[in-house]
Amino acid sequence: TFTKYDDGKEDYTGNYVPFIPRNTLSLGADYKIKLRNAKLNLKHLTLSINTLGAGRIYWTEANDMSQAMYMTFGAHALMDFGNWTLNLWGRNLTDKHYNTFQFESMNNRFAQRGKPLQIGLDVNVKF
Repeated sequence: TFTKYDDGKEDYTGNYVPFIPRNTLSLGADYKIKLRNAKLNLKHLTLSINTLGAGRIYWTEANDMSQAMYMTFGAHALMDFGNWTLNLWGRNLTDKHYNTFQFESMNNRFAQRGKPLQIGLDVNVKF
């Protein structure tokens, strides 16, 4: 919060600083399974889940525009074949709608949306 902030028009003392979440949360868990599949040369499989959260974010010094707390969830499955890996992943699995930035100009509000549900596949090769 502002301990003292007066811009000459308004006194924002006690208001929350804009663009900074009130709190954040990050949790994750990995489970690694050792495999001995000679046919596929599969060494191990790693299964992972995670969640990221951001508390209320105020978009102005007056604290008159804000976004409620939100959380996103992700997961991935990584297969290690020794010289190469295959990683299937998903982000924002619940397709949560949230803003990463918001402002007002000439009586119009503008916002930058957070990334929607994403699914991907990464292949990494070691030389």
